[in-house]
Amino acid sequence: MSFRRIFFSSALTFLTLAGCAAIGLFVSVKYHNFAIPGYSLIDHYTPPLVSRIYTTDDKLLSEYFIEKRVFLPIEAIPKMLMDAFISAEDKTFHQHNGLDFLGIIRAVLVNISNIGSNKRLVGASTITQQVAKNMLTGSRVSWVRKIKEAILAIAIDASIPKNKILELYLNQIYLGVGADGTASYGVAVAAQSYFDKSLDELTLGECAYLAGLAKGAANYNIKKHPNRARVRRDWVIDRMLSNKFISKEEADTAKNELLQLTPIERRQLFKAEYFAEEVRRFLNAKFGTQSVYTSGYAVHVTLDPVIQTIAERCLCEGLSEFDRKYGWRGPIANIDLADHANELKKITRALPKLSNSWTVGVVSSLSGQSAKVIMRDGSEGNIPLSELNWARKSLGKCILGPIVKKPSDVLKIGDVIWVEKLDSRTLALRQTPKVQGAIIVMSPLNGRILAMHGGYDYALSEYNRVTQAIRQPGSIIKPFIYLTAMDCGFDPNSIIHDGPISIVPGPNQQAWQPKNVTNKFFGDVTVRFALEHSVNNATVAMSQQIGLEPIAETLHKLDILNNPNVYPATVLGSGETTLFKLVRAYSILANGGRGVTPIIIDHIQDKYGKVIFRGNQQSYAQCRYIGPMADTPPEISEGEEQMFNPISVYQITHMLEGASKRGSAVRARHFDFPFACKTGTTNNSEDTWVVGYTPNLVVGIYIGFDQPKSLGDKVLGANLPLPILIKVVEQIDPKYKMTPFKVPKGVVFKKIDPVTGVPDKESKSAIYEAFRAIPLDKKYSSDQRGTFSIDSIGSLLDETEDAPQKLPAPTNENISPGNSKNQNDSISSLIE
Repeated sequence: MSFRRIFFSSALTFLTLAGCAAIGLFVSVKYHNFAIPGYSLIDHYTPPLVSRIYTTDDKLLSEYFIEKRVFLPIEAIPKMLMDAFISAEDKTFHQHNGLDFLGIIRAVLVNISNIGSNKRLVGASTITQQVAKNMLTGSRVSWVRKIKEAILAIAIDASIPKNKILELYLNQIYLGVGADGTASYGVAVAAQSYFDKSLDELTLGECAYLAGLAKGAANYNIKKHPNRARVRRDWVIDRMLSNKFISKEEADTAKNELLQLTPIERRQLFKAEYFAEEVRRFLNAKFGTQSVYTSGYAVHVTLDPVIQTIAERCLCEGLSEFDRKYGWRGPIANIDLADHANELKKITRALPKLSNSWTVGVVSSLSGQSAKVIMRDGSEGNIPLSELNWARKSLGKCILGPIVKKPSDVLKIGDVIWVEKLDSRTLALRQTPKVQGAIIVMSPLNGRILAMHGGYDYALSEYNRVTQAIRQPGSIIKPFIYLTAMDCGFDPNSIIHDGPISIVPGPNQQAWQPKNVTNKFFGDVTVRFALEHSVNNATVAMSQQIGLEPIAETLHKLDILNNPNVYPATVLGSGETTLFKLVRAYSILANGGRGVTPIIIDHIQDKYGKVIFRGNQQSYAQCRYIGPMADTPPEISEGEEQMFNPISVYQITHMLEGASKRGSAVRARHFDFPFACKTGTTNNSEDTWVVGYTPNLVVGIYIGFDQPKSLGDKVLGANLPLPILIKVVEQIDPKYKMTPFKVPKGVVFKKIDPVTGVPDKESKSAIYEAFRAIPLDKKYSSDQRGTFSIDSIGSLLDETEDAPQKLPAPTNENISPGNSKNQNDSISSLIE
């Protein structure tokens, strides 16, 4: 066939097709709904982006997204990656006006020649057309949609710069599922998902592979189709070479690169689920759920991963250790060894995925000294008898069965159990504790919450016992009663009477007669002695002298109790509170009486990096530019308001330092740095507390059962949570512990006997006591045995170093996950 005949045949074909297209366009416009979306929307278009939460050292804590996408401006996208996509998808991108007419003709001719061959139709969509499809017209297959897409592509190209079009395309495109199992939208997330790299770290071969995914990511998945993926990558490299984007040497080197996914283990989130959930709730309350999941916020939180790890580990170890004292409750299940592999898989799927290093195994054999266990992954290990000695059978009510003498006293063949690897072959028997607890660590200087763990494991219970578990505080509330007394004119060496007290609730009601644990009384004691040793009746006597009204005012200012009403028993801890509220109140003591606003967010940036929210606004409120030639330095704001008299606050802190040296927190006496501490225990040892602080750190711990019941005889705040707190504080960086408490102006020190309160310069037990240089006028009664007439006295609580007094059950309902009146509390609702 001559050249002339080929030319005229092709021209006739093209003209015929063009005529058909024109007729099709006319018919579509006349008989179809042909509303074309406004392309100007693209100028303001923002694809849904992933919001990310970062710790203080930029570890990734959590991600919130509908489509996992990170927006990057075109300036942040490497040219090599742009060249790869242009070569693979639209080599004339920078030359055409939105449509590639030569490409269309070529595609038409190829598709005509392939008629009857069952070959896939060849397309000719430009990058601009793909932007129009992805953002405006959708992907429905129809001639109408294609015509709209073509018209929009021309309009977009005429009104929007090429770089903006390419920016939208590269941030919007779907690029399949990488190593982390999450769908990747946009090149930034794809680079992380497939190769665990930022864009500027990608090699030429990796850029070519990502560009090759645009035509159909599932077809070129590295894991499922490695050969096909490599061929596609090499094809893109050849296109880049033919377009003169790279040299022959660069192309050959790229083709020799090993193409493989990066293991997912390298990208695990830092686990702090209770903290992350509080952040999510805060963000949802402030910005709305839709915004949080689509706006691409970078949220920098106050969590310190080192302190969080210490706090979580110490709390969980303490809960497990306490739980083991009450015996072994039995295996998870017992299965037939013949099909143990499948049975283990079924059981494991039904179990919570704990955040610790435990795994599930089945007992395969028993000897006199060990139990052999097969784990789910097929590996084997042995539990020695020494790791089974604790597992005496639990008979309930804190009663244990016989001493374990051999493994068969605890386990049977086929038992499915939790185990922890101690080394390559040695295992330890474990069980998830029934008892629960919570810990929070806060900076009193700025309210930053450095760590928070709301239960043994988030997988077992999402209930956050820091913010949601409403419990009676017991004696841990006493420092705030004594703070009121200091403001009313008491001194640390003032004498109060510890003796029998009778308070009449009202007409024809039985008198309330609080008692100390031993049913004995100390007689006249100093205020310091009563607080250090948590003496009940002396505290009640002092509260009678100062009256309930100033105590109520103090507790209201601190916002400790859920119920604003104050009764005589309130001074012994009969109200209801949360660990979060208690630690916030103690932070005010640690901060010298200045207010403290807890924060979990340091700052939030939008997708462009602009700071749109700061957690601690006070830090910036007093800042102003004074110029380089100013005569005086800038004044630094003192921060929040002074809520309480700093001298009174210091006296309380000074006495609580004594509690950690001589009193109910004496287990911390070995600390060689300033440390104040108070413990608390409620009726029947149902709830135990401890809060300890330095000028730079406040740590609070709560331990109890979700459905309130006794933790056991002689279980106290002083012997259950306090040892855990000591371990936490010991491991925290010394920078938080070596600063002395600031002594406010107007304080003078005198050497006294800590028991009698009289001046004593000679005794070895004498201490320096903090007094006011100018004493306050006394605002209290000298009568320490008055009678009250009130509506209710609430529940009776007691705490000493030895054991709680057995008193009547509380009249106020204890709060638990099953009956909590405040289960939806979160930090966002408590601090705003």
